[in-house]
Amino acid sequence: MIQLDLPNDPRGRWADDPLFYTWSAEAQKLYAWLRRNVCRGESTAPTEARAWHARGFLAAYATADQLMAQAVPVSKNTMTKLIGELRQIDVCVPRNVGRGYVFLMGEWLLRRSQETGLPMAFECFYLDAHLRARDLSQIAGVDLNGRTEPAIPNT
Repeated sequence: MIQLDLPNDPRGRWADDPLFYTWSAEAQKLYAWLRRNVCRGESTAPTEARAWHARGFLAAYATADQLMAQAVPVSKNTMTKLIGELRQIDVCVPRNVGRGYVFLMGEWLLRRSQETGLPMAFECFYLDAHLRARDLSQIAGVDLNGRTEPAIPNT
C-alpha cells in the first residue's frame, strides 16, 4: 500500500477536504507514486529531474511505460488522462522531456537561519499548498502574496 505523507493535520480536517473527492482513485495512486519518487538532488536520480531540482522544483521523472508498470497499471490513453487530471487540479505540472515526463510537484528553497546562520531547506508540494491555503489566510501576519510580518518585532 502506498502511503501519502501529507503535512501534519492534528484536527484531521484534510481527510475530508473536498479536493480528494474531485480526482479519481487512479489519479491519487499516480500522485502518490510521483511524490514518493521526487528528486531532492540525489546523484542516482534521473538527470532530467536533477536539472529541475537545481532550478528550485520538487520534480519526478518517468516514462509512460515506467508509470504504467510501477504506478498505475492502465493503458497509455488512460495514463494521459490521469496526468491531465493531476494538471487540472494543479497538484503537478507535467513537462514532456525526451521520451518521458518531468512532473513538477512543488518547490524548494535554501536560506540561512535568521538566528543561527545555519543553512535551512524548505519545501512545499503544490497539493500541500492547496490544503494549507485556507488555514494560512486565517493566521495573523500572513499575506498570501508571499510576505510575512516578523513574529518578533525588531527593536
